[in-house]
Amino acid sequence: MNLVAFALGRPITIVVLVIATVLMGILATLRMPRDIFPNLGIPVLYIAQPYGGMDPAQMEGYLVKTIGISDPKRTLPDGLMILPFTIA
Repeated sequence: MNLVAFALGRPITIVVLVIATVLMGILATLRMPRDIFPNLGIPVLYIAQPYGGMDPAQMEGYLVKTIGISDPKRTLPDGLMILPFTIA
C-alpha cells in the first residue's frame, strides 16, 4: 500500500503516531544522564621517524620545529624516534 494513500485515508492514525514519537523523544531527552565534566579520552598522536645520519637531538629539533610540538616526550630505540604528543 502506498504510504501517502494510507496517510490520507487515516489522518487520525498518523497524528497519533506523530504525537507518540514526539512524546518518546521528549521522555528520552529528559531521562538522559547529564554530566558537567564527562570523562573524555585525550587524543594522542604518535610520530615514528627513522633517523639516518642524524643524532637524536637533531632529529627531535627538526620535527619539533617542523610540526610545532612543545615539550615532546621522546622514545629513542636504535635508529627510530617516536614522538607522542597530545592534541588539545
